[in-house]
Amino acid sequence: MKIKELFYLPNMLSLLRIMFIPFIFYLLIENKPENYITLLALYIAGFLLDFFDGYFARRLNLTSELGKVLDPLSDKIFIISVVIALVIKGRIQIWLATIIILRDFIIMLGSYFIYKKINMIKPSKIIGKITLTGVALYLMVCVINLQTKGDGFFIIKQFLQNACVSFLLWSMVDYYIVFKEVWKREK
Repeated sequence: MKIKELFYLPNMLSLLRIMFIPFIFYLLIENKPENYITLLALYIAGFLLDFFDGYFARRLNLTSELGKVLDPLSDKIFIISVVIALVIKGRIQIWLATIIILRDFIIMLGSYFIYKKINMIKPSKIIGKITLTGVALYLMVCVINLQTKGDGFFIIKQFLQNACVSFLLWSMVDYYIVFKEVWKREK
C-alpha cells in the first residue's frame, strides 16, 4: 500500500464512515426518541458515503488495494456494530444477528484465503453490496428504530427482515461459488 492511497477521496469517505460508527452505536444503545433524527441522519450519511466511495473510485479511476480492503472492512464493522447494538437492546432476534455476523466472518475468512492463494483482493460482488448496504438491511434497521409496540411498522419490519435474510443467504451462496472457482483455478 502506498501512503498516498490513504488520501484518495473514496478511501477518505470509507474512513469517515468508520468514524460514524461509534456515534451510531451510542445512539442505538441510548435508544431515545429525541435522538432518532440524528441517528437516521448518520445512518443515511453512512449509506451515502458507502455509495459514493465506490462511485468515485470507479468514476475517477481511484481504485486501490487499500480501498479494496477499507470499503468492505468499513461495511463489516458498521453492520456488526449495528447488529450488536440492536441485540443488546433486544430489537432484533439473536438468530438474525448470528446469520449476519456469521456471513461476514465467512466472507472475510474466504477473502483472506483467496488473498493468500493468489495474492489478490477480490472486489465486492454486487449481491454483497445489495445485502450489506442495500435497501433491505438499511431500511430494516431504520424501521426497527422507529417501531413501537402495536404500530404498523411491525409488518414492514417482518418483510424487510425476510428480504434481508434472503439476500444474506443468496450472497453467501454467491460468495461460495466465487471462492470455489478461484480455489479450483489456482490449484
